[in-house]
Amino acid sequence: MIEDEVSNMLDDLKIPSVPTAQRPRSFRRPRTCSRNRIRSHLEVITRFNNKSRTALPNASAVSTTLLFNPDSKTRRAWWHFIVFLTFVTILKVPVQVAFPGSMQGAVDVIDICITVAFAADMLFQLNSQSMVGGKYLHSRGAIALNYLRFHFWIDLLAWFPFYRATVSLHMETRFTRLLLLLRLLRAKRLLVVLREAEENIRISHSMVVLAKLLLLLLWLGHFEACGLWYLADVRGFGSDTWAGSMDLVSESNFENYLNSLYVSVTTLTTVGYGDVPPQNLVEKMYLVILMLVNIALSAYILGNITLLTTQADVQMISYRDRVSQVDSYLQKQGITGDLRAMAFRDLKLSRDMSSEKGAALQHVSPFIRNEILSQLYYKRIRDSALFEGTGKLFLEDIIQSSEIQIAHPFALLMAANEHSSHFYFLLQGDLVLFEEDEDQELEVLEPGSTAGEETVLCNITQQFNVRAGDRVVTLLAVPSSDFHNICSKHHFDHRKCCQNFLRHLLDLINNAVFLSVATQKELSERISQVRSHILSLKSDVVAKACHAAAIGNVGELERLMMADQEHDINLGDYHGRRPIHIAASFGQLKVLEYLVETKDADVNALDHVGVTPLHDAVLGGHIEAARYLRAKGAELRLRNAGTTLCNLVQDGKSEMLKLYLDNGADPNSADYDLRTPLHIACADGMLPLIKILLEAGADLNALDRWGESPVDEATKATELTALKFLDTTTVTDKWGRRTVVADAIPSALSTSMSTHHMNRSRTGSITDPSAMLLNEQTFTLPGAPPGDSS
Repeated sequence: MIEDEVSNMLDDLKIPSVPTAQRPRSFRRPRTCSRNRIRSHLEVITRFNNKSRTALPNASAVSTTLLFNPDSKTRRAWWHFIVFLTFVTILKVPVQVAFPGSMQGAVDVIDICITVAFAADMLFQLNSQSMVGGKYLHSRGAIALNYLRFHFWIDLLAWFPFYRATVSLHMETRFTRLLLLLRLLRAKRLLVVLREAEENIRISHSMVVLAKLLLLLLWLGHFEACGLWYLADVRGFGSDTWAGSMDLVSESNFENYLNSLYVSVTTLTTVGYGDVPPQNLVEKMYLVILMLVNIALSAYILGNITLLTTQADVQMISYRDRVSQVDSYLQKQGITGDLRAMAFRDLKLSRDMSSEKGAALQHVSPFIRNEILSQLYYKRIRDSALFEGTGKLFLEDIIQSSEIQIAHPFALLMAANEHSSHFYFLLQGDLVLFEEDEDQELEVLEPGSTAGEETVLCNITQQFNVRAGDRVVTLLAVPSSDFHNICSKHHFDHRKCCQNFLRHLLDLINNAVFLSVATQKELSERISQVRSHILSLKSDVVAKACHAAAIGNVGELERLMMADQEHDINLGDYHGRRPIHIAASFGQLKVLEYLVETKDADVNALDHVGVTPLHDAVLGGHIEAARYLRAKGAELRLRNAGTTLCNLVQDGKSEMLKLYLDNGADPNSADYDLRTPLHIACADGMLPLIKILLEAGADLNALDRWGESPVDEATKATELTALKFLDTTTVTDKWGRRTVVADAIPSALSTSMSTHHMNRSRTGSITDPSAMLLNEQTFTLPGAPPGDSS
């Protein structure tokens, strides 16, 4: 009825099929349909969901309405009833084979009822949820397929009434009674009961093993006794049978059973008395087989008893110890109810799923372990949307740092507003996202999805609670600290993952049909946080590159660039300082060569203050670095060249001044008073600086704000040494006219200079060494015609 109504809904909506719930899913594989088509059907899907909730309140309930929960009281009661009937069967079948008269009357009716009960149990098996590989099967098709693989055929052989069919067809013989032995296949249920008894910590493990051995011994003696009587019955209890030769046949089946039991026990377990020799070949063969079985049984019993007295089963004892410790702790703390049962289920699940946790790989070499893990999980992680576009080394590092974790159904993995301790990749099962104070499911994560990426990628808290679905969940878990270390080595892959995560959040908020207004607002804040984190990642790379440039570590720079191949080397820090600025300021020539020639760094990049790499090299006094940058086309681009050069002249820094001028600084740059560096040098009589400036092309005719030239400054200051130097210098102005500087010196001052010079020549005293060095010196300015010197 429900299926027909749903089918009619689909016909009305004219769409081929619609899932029960359309919620945004995290990082699933791309589907064949386009996003535009999904958005075009969004309104239709919403109407279908609203309509289907009326007719189909709980979709999961519909699929499991007629399925029995294996943990329910009804299913457990039926299971105990079937186990009891199985115990009755294994005792009754040998008696029915050996004593056919016992199958009449009420016993026959009971046998028919038992057969019907086992037929009903087969139907129960087809309609009961079962756990396979750590997960429950909810689909009838999957349950039937799992049952038909093996257990169904055993149950069918044990249930089908072969012997009754031969009786109905009048084909009954003494040998057809052996068909009843097929019912002993039902004993497989007793094996399950014994295993559960061994796992039960409330029952002594030693008592369970002793009870198992005792039951096996008694049943085998019972079976052997019935077998001996059957062999005698087949031959009609003649003199060629063990029973006929000793005249042990009685009218009472019970007496005959006791005689057979006595003979089987005393013959097969004692020596020297009570022996009953076999009378025919069949009996000899049967007794040989039974003695071999008894030898094996004796060895098995002795081995188990020895094990109990010397060394118990290590795994079971260890498991029981863990459970006992947890049980004692919970009792002391007064914890009972569902939480207590959940703790025990988790311990049992960890033990049952231990083979899937990869603990065995700890015994192999790391290389082989890494290869195995890569082969198992690399393709699945690579196809995840979160890791789209990332490198192989990055993914392999994640896999090698991971471990398998198993979560039982409905277990809470991560809480909202907390930092996740692990990054999870979902391998099997499903995870459910829900808001902190609400039970409504926001998102269902399928295998291939990820959880905890907010913490490990962006260092922000979880927005939603994350718990396991209604079945066991298998996860690939990476500790947050290990993931952070991996991201620090792979900057590009880290940023790429953040960009993929940002794209997912944008898709989520664009399709936020089921999200509340508050959740959408919080989601918008998360998007801003992720964007800021992506920018900070770029800044971190710049900071590390600048540090490597400062210490001259070219290898570290190469590793950084390899780890983030999309990084722009011309990106600057918060001051606009690029690695090339730092390398120039520290004079790291090899780093400059790597940045300029390999990474095409901009040699004229400006920081926020307007300083170029060449300016940094000059400020640091690094001649080789400045020469290299100058050869690559770098420029100083001084913002206040006049003030800078004038200050250098004022401080007498001749080497620094020459370095500036050699790297393109204009010697005629003026300060705020239009005074050039030559004005300052002439006014203070700094002959080395005057010479450096004139060699660089300083203009002797430059006028300051008051219309005075450098010669005027020297004249006013009566700097005789400077005037003497200028007196012997010929300059060429910007119009190409040559002028003797002495012509510009006032006559009175010129006469005084001549007299002073003659007096020093007569006495031979030299009061001014610099003047003596400059005596009769000729100096040609750059650009002056050849031979134009005095």
